[in-house]
Amino acid sequence: MKKLSIATTLLFIVSILFVGPLSAKTIQGQSNSTLGTYQIKQIAPVKAGGEELQAYQLSYENSENPITILVDKTSKCRNYIVRSKNLEVRYVCNKRGFGAKLVNAKFQRFDPTVNGYYLNEKALEGQGKLSTNQLSEEEALGLIAAYFPALAKDVKFLM
Repeated sequence: MKKLSIATTLLFIVSILFVGPLSAKTIQGQSNSTLGTYQIKQIAPVKAGGEELQAYQLSYENSENPITILVDKTSKCRNYIVRSKNLEVRYVCNKRGFGAKLVNAKFQRFDPTVNGYYLNEKALEGQGKLSTNQLSEEEALGLIAAYFPALAKDVKFLM
């Protein structure tokens, strides 16, 4: 009986190590763009701005290039740095709500001139306030996945 209990415990530990945490889940939805449906999965943390940040990979049905979403947690909420192969922006929360902005210098990876070449500035302005409510991380990730494609001057830049 004791051997069976030890074997069961070992099997449980090994299954958690190889399967991963039980809380890891996939977020899926429609991008409302030619990129089609999206899928968001948590990935290993990424170092950015001198910090190790929680990270997600955003994939679209009609794109071969995944997008990385980094989570910058502040005392009041979460901000998200979103990077494709050509474009980076951030989605921030503040007392006015949740919306898109340019990446601040701390997290900037692309030259602003290059980033500006790919960025649709009118769309960025229009996405300045996507919500006036506090959002859960899952809700924020879903909004980012649905709205991010519109920030590219041409959606082909994300494919």
